[in-house]
Amino acid sequence: VEWLVNLSKILYKNKDYEHAIIAANDALSLGSAVEYSDPTPSLFDRFYSLLALKRFTEAVSTISAIEQLRGQDFKIIEAYAAISDYAKSNDYAIAATYAKKALELQTRAKINTFSPKLNFDYSEASLKTDDLDEALDEAKFILNMKLEPEDRLHALNLASEIYIRQKQYKLAKGYL
Repeated sequence: VEWLVNLSKILYKNKDYEHAIIAANDALSLGSAVEYSDPTPSLFDRFYSLLALKRFTEAVSTISAIEQLRGQDFKIIEAYAAISDYAKSNDYAIAATYAKKALELQTRAKINTFSPKLNFDYSEASLKTDDLDEALDEAKFILNMKLEPEDRLHALNLASEIYIRQKQYKLAKGYL
């Protein structure tokens, strides 16, 4: 099983995504029959290969399998961030869902590796899905972070845009 896991990793790194998926599937199939084997690392190769091939629905199914088998770990935060980033151009609801999951895990793990980018993704996806209160809460949270000047401008613009969408023009002026 381990050699199939390694093969899926090598194939993914060489951008041979179709064969990486096949190797990952084989590792998972064989791993379920072999006692004390751990084919779950190949799930990540399968997930990222599916994203690279724009097979989004299958990638979402794979992330669900990873959640069931792996529980909560740092690699899942990274996968959530990747799926949120991919989904923000296609499906804002999915982007918001996975960005929120990543942010929650990141908070539990007491890290901020993916902030403020993930925070912006979540706030912007919430704005696009008309969840204005959630978008505004996240924008205010971002403004309380230590930010680079361009990120601060982005956050100020985002907050003002949300207030304008809420028709609270006086409050928006404070962020312009």
